[in-house]
Amino acid sequence: MVAAAARQQHDDTAPRLGIRWWRLAAGVCLGLACGSKWNGVWFVPAFIALTVAWDIGAWRAAGFRRPEGGALAREAAGRLGSLALLPAATYLATWSGWLATSTGYDRQWAAQHGMHTPVISDLVSLFEYHKAMLAFNTGLTTHHPYQSKPWTWLVISRPVSYFWCPNSGPHPVCGGNQAQEVLAIGTPLIWWVSIAALLVCLGWWLTRRDWRAGAVLLGVAAGWLPWFAFAGRTQFYFYAVSFVPFLVLSITLCLGLVIGPAQASVRRRTAGAVAAGLYLIAVLVNFAYLYPVLAGKIIPYSDWLARMWYHGWI
Repeated sequence: MVAAAARQQHDDTAPRLGIRWWRLAAGVCLGLACGSKWNGVWFVPAFIALTVAWDIGAWRAAGFRRPEGGALAREAAGRLGSLALLPAATYLATWSGWLATSTGYDRQWAAQHGMHTPVISDLVSLFEYHKAMLAFNTGLTTHHPYQSKPWTWLVISRPVSYFWCPNSGPHPVCGGNQAQEVLAIGTPLIWWVSIAALLVCLGWWLTRRDWRAGAVLLGVAAGWLPWFAFAGRTQFYFYAVSFVPFLVLSITLCLGLVIGPAQASVRRRTAGAVAAGLYLIAVLVNFAYLYPVLAGKIIPYSDWLARMWYHGWI
């Protein structure tokens, strides 16, 4: 009875895990992501939820049957510190240049409104600046010829043209039936295949509860789904850049399935490796083919037009 009670106590009491250095690094990266573009903030709650699920899974794998109570409570402070407070502090640090100068945009807002308390007035000015930016970014509805909605991003129906040189007239560079463009477009064989890969990952996670597929799906959801809530706002295809790494990871996981498990026969793995290799070669060829319109190369107009596979790309 004593031994059984001891085992039960061991099973229910997960140990402290100490400082999680990789989690601290992730917190810094999250703060830098938010400093680059605000939609990085959606990854903060997503990654907090992901680490909770990973910790519970790790504790259970180690033999602790019910770690959800005390263990999670003990880890809560460290988790929020590394994945909430540290990102916030890192984000604030990205504004150090603005805080260190007196000439930044809206830098003197607090002073202009009668506030002269050191530090506090600076933070108030920064807060008001953020309010103005938030109001602008959530209320922007001006039509743009290259705007697109988030449900069209995976199929690349409307990439953004950053530069276009006319192919007619006396232009010194592009005249004489030449064309030059910088088109913000992804490699179709990555984006289009990722649709199928995400569906495979969804089925894989629902049926097998594989944490890798779940992590990829959560990354895509954090970077993509919030844009649906602001569908009335002017939006562009390049906003999808935040979840592109997770699209690539979804394809990578599926290529692993194509190659087959380690215990599969040599013939099976060879065939899978050949199929995966052919796909990767096709991706490289697809990228090389589109490279002239990615890098602003001057090419014959007919060659440019041949690369416009869909009318929405023009």
